[in-house]
Amino acid sequence: MAKLAVLICVDEPGVPKGGSAPADASAFARILKKCWNFKDSEIVTLSSQSAYGFLPTRTNIERQFDLALQGDPLDSLIVGFWGRGYVSEDGKRRFCLEGFSADNAKNASVSLGSMLSATIRLRARDACFIVDCRPITVDGAPTSVESEDVRILQKYIRRTEPGYRFAVLSAASPNERPSDLIEGERGLFTSNLIDGLFSYAKRYQGSFDSVAGHAVQFTNRKAQELGRAQFPFFANEGDGDVRFEITPGFNPEESFDAYSPESASVPPAIPRKSRQDSARESESVELESTETVALESEAPSRIAKLGFKRAPSEPRSQAPRRELRIRLDSEFLWKVAMVAGIVVLLAISVAIWSLRR
Repeated sequence: MAKLAVLICVDEPGVPKGGSAPADASAFARILKKCWNFKDSEIVTLSSQSAYGFLPTRTNIERQFDLALQGDPLDSLIVGFWGRGYVSEDGKRRFCLEGFSADNAKNASVSLGSMLSATIRLRARDACFIVDCRPITVDGAPTSVESEDVRILQKYIRRTEPGYRFAVLSAASPNERPSDLIEGERGLFTSNLIDGLFSYAKRYQGSFDSVAGHAVQFTNRKAQELGRAQFPFFANEGDGDVRFEITPGFNPEESFDAYSPESASVPPAIPRKSRQDSARESESVELESTETVALESEAPSRIAKLGFKRAPSEPRSQAPRRELRIRLDSEFLWKVAMVAGIVVLLAISVAIWSLRR
């Protein structure tokens, strides 16, 4: 089973240890290995604190997506971003990358739309896109999530094709701002996401939707306790829940702290190029600094000034879109119904036996 996780985290300037983003991304990488059977070679972390030159720049992000596009087809894909984001003058939602400043904004940022587009083009059977982004103005002043941010997530997730599953999970809803559980050390949303993954990975057979439901519910609950407003946004599309392979022998009863540093630092891996499809190998991914045309444009080769080649035209999924805040796992409900049915049958059998006596 081919898997890949691309985790991008960018320090917050002037904040000790770069803020909570590096710790959150590192902890998430550890929990993927612990619960969802990701190996070091299947996790790429682009961090401002990388000791191996794997910094969160557009060039490095393009390279990782390009290598993945040329490699074996993916069964499971996770793309995550931890850091800050802003709205450019042309109204585009952009993630701040390494070296971001007011004078170098577009050259050191990448648009939300292009990241979603690149994720979709990898055509993983099960994919999720996770965002723990603190909105700012171009000058660095804190601000809140806007409804347009959610609209973009909804727009792209509707492109999920039949036979594929795609989920998006954002740390906050419109008019809210993601916050920390432990100031500068642990994000409130990511902490609950990791807790849910550890608790629910095995119970719900690797269902990301159930993990997301936990993150939504407990982030909101803890935010209320702290006198804040933070309700994560979750939506999915496709044929059933997004699911990931559970690590063999994983035991949710044992103690594990994903935020505890590992004894040794391992350099991020570069996906091995092995796909023999020459047509796919000839493609490349470029995250351009601007996104000036609608993605519905029928440009024959590339979407103008965006850099992503359009995937072959296929029917769009007709599965109903589900935008969920808190949901009960469908398999759990099915099991409850089955047990209830057995109990009813036993009761009827006992009644018939009693009458015959």
